[in-house]
Amino acid sequence: MELRHLRYFVAVAEELHFGRAAKKLHISQPPLSQQIRQLEEELGMRLFIRTRRRVQLTSPGRIFLEEAKKILAHARRAVEKTRSINRGDTGRITVGWMPWADFTPLPFMVQMFCREYSNLNLEVQVLSQAGDQVAPLRDGRLDIGFLPRGFKAEGLVMQVVFNQRLMAVFPQKHKFSQLRQIPVTALAEEPYIGFERRSEPVLHDHVTAFCRAFDISLNVRCEVPNPLTILGLVQAGLGISVVPFSVPMRRPGLMFRHLSPPLPPVEVAAVWHPKNDSPLLRKFLQVLQVRGGILSLDGNNPHRIPLGRA
Repeated sequence: MELRHLRYFVAVAEELHFGRAAKKLHISQPPLSQQIRQLEEELGMRLFIRTRRRVQLTSPGRIFLEEAKKILAHARRAVEKTRSINRGDTGRITVGWMPWADFTPLPFMVQMFCREYSNLNLEVQVLSQAGDQVAPLRDGRLDIGFLPRGFKAEGLVMQVVFNQRLMAVFPQKHKFSQLRQIPVTALAEEPYIGFERRSEPVLHDHVTAFCRAFDISLNVRCEVPNPLTILGLVQAGLGISVVPFSVPMRRPGLMFRHLSPPLPPVEVAAVWHPKNDSPLLRKFLQVLQVRGGILSLDGNNPHRIPLGRA
């Protein structure tokens, strides 16, 4: 039994006339009659009582009509839904969330995407370490993730989408609070709380590189895997830190200051599998303008600046 058999049957059942049904289906009457006979033979029952003057549904025919309409309606919905997903109008996209994503433009990016495509199902997976995104991106559990540029992610596509400024963070009553900018060399004078290299190798190495460039040695008190833990320890007065936050921060008990001279920013890249053919992924990348520029922030408002001028 094929869907066309059901369409032919429903047309005849609604018209109760083979000629009119054939005209409605844009076919001639003999093939239509043949298809209905084949359907009755396959079912092993008569669906119509035919006389020279009229066509009537049998009792089994009336029941079969109800079910046939349901099947055809379900098939139409399946086609419409599939086409909608193929266009990227609906569907689900799964995004990997970095441990420090809340302090970046990522929420603004997702907001822009959801505003433009309101029918999608967005799933955000919060992962304890940035590198935890790599395996899910490779096996299709994540559609897109975000990693610091330089993170090893063989087999995946990476494209820089925004910059993270390195800022000093310290307790509110710290002596640095009187300064508008913190000299980089002054960092060596204080107990330092840093990123654990195992969990955040790019950020750890970034800080290590600028220390080497300025010929300073940090007084590392401890290293932790999570930026929220860093903020908590700094707030408790255990030390200071350097964090890659580009979103203006207001956190009780903490102060944030730019460094002098400014340090090279941490570049954050969108990451996806080259064989991921999700239409929603393509639209997400279009909204981010991944190939067009880096997302920067002016106050609380995201805007784009050309690559190479961040």
